[in-house]
Amino acid sequence: MREAHAAGASALAAEPTGPAAWGWEGRTHGRRSPVARVLSMPEDKAGGNLWEGTVTAAAQIPASVPRPRLVGFGDWTKDGHAYRAELTEYVTLPVLQTGGPVLDRPLTLPGEWWAALRRTVDTIATVTTCRQSVRQQWIDRGFPRFNSIRHGTGPPQP
Repeated sequence: MREAHAAGASALAAEPTGPAAWGWEGRTHGRRSPVARVLSMPEDKAGGNLWEGTVTAAAQIPASVPRPRLVGFGDWTKDGHAYRAELTEYVTLPVLQTGGPVLDRPLTLPGEWWAALRRTVDTIATVTTCRQSVRQQWIDRGFPRFNSIRHGTGPPQP
């Protein structure tokens, strides 16, 4: 993946810097630079939500939604694996949370931040998609794992 990232950066004329960041199941690799990430999977499995997400979002989400803009991307195959390099804008704003998607402390943000978030969510809600953010299989597996509730049973009744 490091070699693929370097190849993608070269093809997109970008200079990667900073530490490496590994993504889901080692299928993505990124570094601070305009090359946000390189995806990899067996050649016969290339495609689908993970593969197409950034390019699809760039095409379907209105320009008014703030986000790093997709500048370019490139696909190639080597030794039975497919790769996609994605070149996006680098965002210099500070992060609100590190270490995972769950907040570990209350955030103190101005009202305008929350109003802008509401406008953004409302705009995104108008985008037609066939993608699912959570599949039923994850719910069936995740509910018992995280809260001891089997899907469909609900919380214990008094």
